[in-house]
Amino acid sequence: MGWMLLMSIVILYSGFDSAVVSMVQSVKKFQLDFGELRPIEDKPAGYGEGEYWEISAKWLSLWDGVGPLGQLAGTFLGGWLIDRIGRRLSLVIGSIIGCLAIAVLFFANKPIDKEKKCLMILIGKVIQGLGLGIMKIETFTYMSEVIPVSLKGAVMSFVPTFTLLGQLIGALVVQVTVDYPTTKSYLVPLISQYAVAVPPLLFAFFIPESPAYLLKKNDTKGALKSFKRLLGHKHDPSLALQKMKKTMDEEAKKSGKGSYAECFNSANRRRTFISFFAGSIEFCFGLSLLSGISYFLQKCGMPHSKSTMFTIIGILAGLVSNGCSTWTVSHIGRRTLMTTTLLVTCLWWTVMGFSGVKQFSFTAWIAGGCATAVVVTCGLGCWPASYAVLGETSSIRLRAKSQAIGGLANNVLGIAMNAGLPYLYNSDQFNLGAKTGFLFTGLTAGAALLTYFCVAELKGRSAIEIDHLFAQGVPSRGSTKWKYMYEEIPMGDA
Repeated sequence: MGWMLLMSIVILYSGFDSAVVSMVQSVKKFQLDFGELRPIEDKPAGYGEGEYWEISAKWLSLWDGVGPLGQLAGTFLGGWLIDRIGRRLSLVIGSIIGCLAIAVLFFANKPIDKEKKCLMILIGKVIQGLGLGIMKIETFTYMSEVIPVSLKGAVMSFVPTFTLLGQLIGALVVQVTVDYPTTKSYLVPLISQYAVAVPPLLFAFFIPESPAYLLKKNDTKGALKSFKRLLGHKHDPSLALQKMKKTMDEEAKKSGKGSYAECFNSANRRRTFISFFAGSIEFCFGLSLLSGISYFLQKCGMPHSKSTMFTIIGILAGLVSNGCSTWTVSHIGRRTLMTTTLLVTCLWWTVMGFSGVKQFSFTAWIAGGCATAVVVTCGLGCWPASYAVLGETSSIRLRAKSQAIGGLANNVLGIAMNAGLPYLYNSDQFNLGAKTGFLFTGLTAGAALLTYFCVAELKGRSAIEIDHLFAQGVPSRGSTKWKYMYEEIPMGDA
């Protein structure tokens, strides 16, 4: 468990980066240096006095939409790297790239021309996405390979918890500097990213290599040594090695090396779709909007300092709910948990949408309250449960590739959402404000239906049980009651 907590620093870094890079966009001095002066009549009700500076929807769309292309490339590069050079060295490479990106972001205000300044932010976000993509695919794969079945749900719930913890720390840093009249108001948060970017680079040299990777390289002695470090003295590393080797040998009989193409053959297509869907859950419940909620609330009429403080309150509420998710994910089935919380989330987005039909001074506060309710609801259920599903669904032999495909869904939808959302709520475009909530009403309702009809119940099942469940074509709606019997038919080509 200690090694998993250490690996969770990567998730902390991801959340910290997400909060800092998105929240500095809501800082007055940043908007002055990178934005443009807007007509006073475009200022939302309740925004406050003074000039109205706004970053154009074009650059917001490019930063938040094109920026994740780096993470998309990093996901695929990472999926290839971790099977070629190992989990640890891949983490080193991703960390170095991330550190380079922070330097680019820090010096983005040096050009005189604002277009060039904005371009440097874009380049920095793409490079940072590349590094994070490699680091996250390595972390998710590593966790799913070494966590015991009994702890998998609880440990995988670390992902949203540490994401929110990273966002909280990042938001607090921005809140401390938000009222500074100088460039320190956004440069201090940007440079502070090194505090979470450097540790993964250091501990990558000390963590045990994944036993699954070592077995793929026929290094049985190395795998046993790794299990000894991972399990400690209270568990039998030889038994753990034997179980993993048996599962991998059984899977290897089906075909050769394991490629991306194999993820889409008849035997694995269903598992790949579930992985793809699990990777997209975050954007179905609105994480793209929630990640930049401080800027969004300003568009709904909330003042700068209040919007950043509201973000911190929302993150704290999310942290509490994600802490409770350790229990919910361990005791409630994935299907029930995801379907129920997605339907409740659908209600919150609908309330937000109706609050924006007519603009009032309190509209932003209703929108902020609904956004906080979404974080709490999803933090208890569909958010951590989706990571558990992503970690459980794929076969061990294809796990790195399947994790990359789940990451692909995450990044493709992230690009689409992040590129499109600024055009919906920014005042220089459609100016929907809180009515943007209706978009997520439809997405969460659709995600709930897909979960009910397509996601199999895998809670508490071993890798071999899951292999047999999919091999026998057990329907998702009947998977909760399905029992694995050792005398069942051979798995064949599944």
